Amino acid sequence: MMAIEEELPEGWHLKKIGEICDVRGGGTPSRGIKRYWKGRIPWVKISDMDSFYLEETEEKITEEGVS
Repeated sequence: MMAIEEELPEGWHLKKIGEICDVRGGGTPSRGIKRYWKGRIPWVKISDMDSFYLEETEEKITEEGVS
C-alpha cells in the first residue's frame, strides 16, 4: 500500500471507505417510486467503480429513498 500513498496529492491521506462514510448493504429503493430518486445522496453501484478513485455516481437518492 505504500506505493499508493506516495501517489496521493499533497495533503491527502489514504483511508478505508468505512472511515469516511457509512457503508450499508441492502436493497435498492424501488425505482417505481420517483420521490426516492434524484436527491443529493450518492447511490454507488458497481458500474460507478471503474477506476481507483470514485469521484462521482451516476445516480443519487433522497433521504426517503435511504429510509
